[in-house]
Amino acid sequence: MTEKELIQIGKKWQELLYLQDWDLKFEFQRFEDGQDYHGITHYQKELKTATIVILDPQFYKSSSLRPQNIEQTVIHELIHLHLLYWNTHDCTQQVLKEQTCELLARSFYRNIKK
Repeated sequence: MTEKELIQIGKKWQELLYLQDWDLKFEFQRFEDGQDYHGITHYQKELKTATIVILDPQFYKSSSLRPQNIEQTVIHELIHLHLLYWNTHDCTQQVLKEQTCELLARSFYRNIKK
């Protein structure tokens, strides 16, 4: 997948998830060794700006516990933007929020994918 295709996917889901009021950028990057995640969001909630960073497919480890699904990862990261205002430092709450993002992303990907 090219970065242009990533941007197209990102813009599509930005609209489907009603995040048009955010200034978003989408890009591929290589993550540091030992980090086992597929995407991360860097944001400034006061300005409603964010960069959605997705693990570059060429650096994806086939030994990972789950296959890489770029579109579902984009959805997951976008859902985080809706949940920003409920940030907490409580570990249990963080885990529950992460699980909620993942379940919603899977559901949206399976049921809304066009």
